[in-house]
Amino acid sequence: MQIPFFSKRRRKKLYTILFFSDSDEKPKGIKLSREALILYLFLLIAFISAVVLVLVIHTPVKYIVYPGTFAESRERTKKMQELYQRLENFAYELEKVKLYNNLLRQALGEKVSDSIAVNLSRLENMSQRTRTFTDGEVDILQVVDIENSKPRFIFPVYNGFVTREYITDIGHFGIDIAAKEGDVIRAVADGYVIFSDWTYNDGYVIILIHADGFMSVYKHAQMNLKTRNTFVKQGEAIALVGKTGRTGNEPHLHYELWRNGKPLNPKFYISIPN
Repeated sequence: MQIPFFSKRRRKKLYTILFFSDSDEKPKGIKLSREALILYLFLLIAFISAVVLVLVIHTPVKYIVYPGTFAESRERTKKMQELYQRLENFAYELEKVKLYNNLLRQALGEKVSDSIAVNLSRLENMSQRTRTFTDGEVDILQVVDIENSKPRFIFPVYNGFVTREYITDIGHFGIDIAAKEGDVIRAVADGYVIFSDWTYNDGYVIILIHADGFMSVYKHAQMNLKTRNTFVKQGEAIALVGKTGRTGNEPHLHYELWRNGKPLNPKFYISIPN
């Protein structure tokens, strides 16, 4: 006797998801197997997690979720700004040193390869960026080539008189002004002291830089009254007449006037007493 064989197949359990609307229409639904439902739920959770992660990382939401992150980020930004400012100030100071060096070397009769105008242009460009100054500090560009206004010069020694003229053929790039030893030497215009020290040939020397690229040089002083990096007003006492240095035989002031690295005849720029 033959026994019939019946194959038993388990029917898959289906889940129905219904979608209701505000209207009176019949709700719509989809049927999913258990495996498909789990898969769709996993994808939905993954999508939501990705959106939340993006919001937390790339929007200000992270500062609400993690307040410490905001504080750390602000502190890090502040330190970076301070470091950048220090680098900017260092570059500015270095360029000022180059300018001082070129001015001094030219004033003392040396030839330099760098142009004073180039130094001033670099400093002007740097000064346009954000720089911080301590109380009382004077930026050199507040004095040099600012507003391009030609300064008016006064005679450096009140009771002095010219004993030697400006003669380029013999290398005498200034005028000699005789006066009593100890008489006051005045700043011919508002300026910034870039040099104040002793030199072998010229004794005590003080050099000021003025607006519009002018520079005044005072040699053979008995003593200097102002130090480097000091701002002085026109007529202010900066030194005393003396005869210091190898070439200072009698009490007098050797006065020079330069502009953009070139010597000028002072008598064309100041009122010389008769």
